Amino acid sequence: MVIALALAVAAMVYPALRQWWDVDRCVDGGGRWDYQSDSCVAPLR
Repeated sequence: MVIALALAVAAMVYPALRQWWDVDRCVDGGGRWDYQSDSCVAPLR
């Protein structure tokens, strides 16, 4: 029972943590995160 609950919580939290990590890396690299396309928009150089 406890393991099933832990797996359910992990399944809900993991995608949000992964997106937060991607957004953080994108912004740190000078880019801009586009939430509609769920991707990083790099600045033109």
